[in-house]
Amino acid sequence: DRDRAGSCALVTPVEALQAIAARLEAEWSATPVERVVFPGQLSDPAGADPATPWIRVTVRALPPRSTTHGTVGGRLIEQRSLLIAQAFYPISVEDGSIAPLELATAFRDLFHGRSIGADPLHFETATVSYIGHDAGWTQANVTIPFTYHERV
Repeated sequence: DRDRAGSCALVTPVEALQAIAARLEAEWSATPVERVVFPGQLSDPAGADPATPWIRVTVRALPPRSTTHGTVGGRLIEQRSLLIAQAFYPISVEDGSIAPLELATAFRDLFHGRSIGADPLHFETATVSYIGHDAGWTQANVTIPFTYHERV
């Protein structure tokens, strides 16, 4: 779809999440794709090996960067969000921080500094950080700010 000005159709928050999910579906290989969960999905899908690493993906909206003036349907908003991935890895006998950091780094590499989609989401510099361990899992997080344009 194109708008009247001839530019590409603009992204909605739902379409942004769908673009992220599509990239993961097409290019993620660090864990079985079934072990990448989004809000509202079970973190332990039926039949999954409980010792298999997994990723929880969340998108958090931030206040928009800018909004143009105009009538409803004619305003352009530069939306800002955070893509947050929580990488969980079973605690091991070895250094427990390395495996979840490697998993988080693999996730980071799919988005860090990239633009994805026809109506692009622009991902900025990512931060990877070790969180710690709890209940048999070690955790590292990736936080990646991104922007996209939406017409409202």
